[in-house]
Amino acid sequence: MSPKTYSQRDLRALVEPFSNPVLVLDGRGHVWVANDAYARLLGLSREEVEGHSFLDFVQAEERSRLAERYQRLATGSPLDGRTQLYRVTSLQGRMSEVAVQATELRLEGGGYGLLLNCLLQAHRPLELAVAEGLVDTSAGLVSARSEEAVRRVALAGLERAGFRARLLRWEGTRLVVRDGVPPPADAHLALEALSDGRPVFGGADQAEPTHAYLPVGGPQAEVLWVAGPWVAPRHGSVLTLFAKVVGAALADSHLQADGARSRWEVEAVAEMARFVAQPVPPPPETFLARVADLLNARAVALHVVPEPGQPPRLFVHVGLEEGSREGVDPERLTGVLLGVSLREEGGVLSSEAQGRALESLSGGRFGCGTAARITWGWAG
Repeated sequence: MSPKTYSQRDLRALVEPFSNPVLVLDGRGHVWVANDAYARLLGLSREEVEGHSFLDFVQAEERSRLAERYQRLATGSPLDGRTQLYRVTSLQGRMSEVAVQATELRLEGGGYGLLLNCLLQAHRPLELAVAEGLVDTSAGLVSARSEEAVRRVALAGLERAGFRARLLRWEGTRLVVRDGVPPPADAHLALEALSDGRPVFGGADQAEPTHAYLPVGGPQAEVLWVAGPWVAPRHGSVLTLFAKVVGAALADSHLQADGARSRWEVEAVAEMARFVAQPVPPPPETFLARVADLLNARAVALHVVPEPGQPPRLFVHVGLEEGSREGVDPERLTGVLLGVSLREEGGVLSSEAQGRALESLSGGRFGCGTAARITWGWAG
């Protein structure tokens, strides 16, 4: 180490002229000085970099090792002067590989410092960078605990890799985009991808493909729409493999949910059987209160059909008492909920107009997004 000591001002004047990323760390591992090129590499401003630990800007998998390694260097361990390769991910998700050359310094006041000269590895194959980003996401897919979580992780991973992405679902007669926007103009290519089990590239109005449809399959016959400057047939195998991982994760989450639902149903039936098999049967209100507790429902109502062909009439309910004290007619309200369970897909009220009407009828207790389920039974 040179006996010369450097002030922050000296080092700023030293690193600023460089067009490649350069930074200086103090004895705690905090960024003492960084040039604009290093801030741009991270997608941050210089103010957001300086003063922070360098560990905030390295791969999570490397943090523990590098923290211990830097502590050893700062307390006298010899520096390995060989060039080291590291991967850096910007705030926008862009991944870069840099070769880092380290030089030890003595900072003003006698503290330890390390100057890091970073050279971007421009020869790094783009396909490899894309593949590594998607492989990292695949690890997250495996640990996702629900189908919705799998979808969120997949879309976020594609965005970090530089793509725009959406999920389309085949509903038997049409394709539906999950986030509610209209399907792309060439959505028929998604059906081709789904039926043939291979990626189909779109963008016939351009010299090169602008987007691709990747068959995911899964329980709901889904297709990934992926767009961006990196969409090209040469990336087809990487994208196809990622789509297959997404499909497998969706199928696994679906099976786990089915298993959990089946176990819950068996336990619920056994619980209700024990509840009603008492020497004295519970009154209807007590029975419905138990059902509401078991289903985590805000309200439960029992309707009966007095004679065949007649409309069902409200017999007893729990959970609507608050609304009835506000002058709300429970029979009219449960009639609307009964209609929701029969008409709406999955029994979920999604129309804003219906939501406002239900909110008015229920005194503000229910509205858009309310889910209603109907179960039929007979009494002797």
